[in-house]
Amino acid sequence: VQFFQQHQVIFAGTLRGAGDTRSVAISNTVGIGIIRPVSAIVAVFVFENLILLWTLIIFDMLFRYIFLRHRFRLERWKAIKV
Repeated sequence: VQFFQQHQVIFAGTLRGAGDTRSVAISNTVGIGIIRPVSAIVAVFVFENLILLWTLIIFDMLFRYIFLRHRFRLERWKAIKV
């Protein structure tokens, strides 16, 4: 889990520094604003399973890592004027 978490922090910081704040905001909105609350509701209230909750939070970190890595590799951030 730490691998995905730390790398998504690195990609997010790099993209923010290069001026691509929109993609970082989108990844955080989807991950923290949608995936985590839905995961909490499903895991705790529907299945009453905290292990499932931690598993779904790992999915959130994995989503943000893949999304930000993809945005970084597209190299569109190089054309942004800061």
